[in-house]
Amino acid sequence: MGKWTKSMGTLRLNNKTKDRSPDLIGTVKMHSQLIHVLLEELDETGEDVVECNIAAWQYRDKDGPLLNLQLSERYEPPQRDLGSETIFDVLQTQHGDNN
Repeated sequence: MGKWTKSMGTLRLNNKTKDRSPDLIGTVKMHSQLIHVLLEELDETGEDVVECNIAAWQYRDKDGPLLNLQLSERYEPPQRDLGSETIFDVLQTQHGDNN
């Protein structure tokens, strides 16, 4: 591991036709190095699944709001204690700080 293996994608709001339709849809372009790293991990672990990281940034372009995504090989950053806050509490606080 430790190789550059980022892959980028985009999620946009979906025009839902059914209650069970996804809220967001999009695509991702996977870097060949990421594919190789994930295949190596599958071979090494003997598992049927491999976990990778996903990150998202909120943007708006001429077509409306979107999330830019980045997939990368698994990395676990140091955890910070957020107490009983939910992810939505943290996002709301950050959004309020930027206004």
